[in-house]
Amino acid sequence: MEDSLSAIYLILFGLYAFSAVAYTAVFRGRSPSVGRMARPALMAALLVHAVAMVLRARQVGMLPVTTAGDALFTTGLCLAAIYLWLEARQGSPMTGMFVLPVAALLVLPEALGFSGPGHPSELLKSPLFALHTLSAVSSY
Repeated sequence: MEDSLSAIYLILFGLYAFSAVAYTAVFRGRSPSVGRMARPALMAALLVHAVAMVLRARQVGMLPVTTAGDALFTTGLCLAAIYLWLEARQGSPMTGMFVLPVAALLVLPEALGFSGPGHPSELLKSPLFALHTLSAVSSY
């Protein structure tokens, strides 16, 4: 499962990187065909990211936020999801060029394998801690 999760992380990084390039094409007004793929690529990245989060949570037995790599990975998911929600609400994809490279960089440590399994304390395994951390990360 570890190898398949590593492959998913690399695919996810590629999807976010492609999304960033597509949103850059939208911002600059060039290559409309690439620009039309921006939102679907971001939605695919979010879907893969959610699947990866579930797989990682099953692997460690809790919400993956206790190691630095996992926390960055979760922050990347929250950032991309909130950006997509704001884009849909505002109707303007012009800021994706600035937000999505950050999401890609937040996924990169996991894709490169810098997150260890970690041995969290019992407090960090609590569902209340997971709820608290997820709401705090989303608020950033």
